[in-house]
Amino acid sequence: MKKLDLFNLVKFDIMKKIEHVWSIICSNSTTDQQTNNISLFNVVEKFNVIVEKKPNLKIEKNKKIIIPFGQEVVTRFRRKVRDVDVLFDIRLDLIDPSGEITEGKTVKTISFLKKFSNMRVVNKVPNLPVEKSGLYNFSIKIREVGETKFEEVGSIPLEINTEIKQ
Repeated sequence: MKKLDLFNLVKFDIMKKIEHVWSIICSNSTTDQQTNNISLFNVVEKFNVIVEKKPNLKIEKNKKIIIPFGQEVVTRFRRKVRDVDVLFDIRLDLIDPSGEITEGKTVKTISFLKKFSNMRVVNKVPNLPVEKSGLYNFSIKIREVGETKFEEVGSIPLEINTEIKQ
């Protein structure tokens, strides 16, 4: 008799219930109450940061600075199974150009009710910790509530250019 690997059964359980369709960064979004369609405004692919160095402002090279971002990451999910509510956690990580997670760990619990076939999740991102220019990525990760391991379901590239003016 073959022994079941319970870890692998649990690991992919959420992936059998919902599917990540897309994620996008934008300045804001609105949902029409009559049609339930979403409008995304000012889609962001690149972000330029210019910091003017002042005598009382300590900016050291290769040190992270927190920049105001004020954007949204909007994610759409599609249901794969019917007749069951799905309760899951979503986490948004910011990965820097060297592959390190610089921001994240904030977990939001989402209830995907069985009466809906699609849902959207809006994560507001007020600030970004930035060390240098380069290609950053927002990593969208989910897990079923009660589980410990997150699964990456999507990634959004964001080019960040920083300039420090003397």
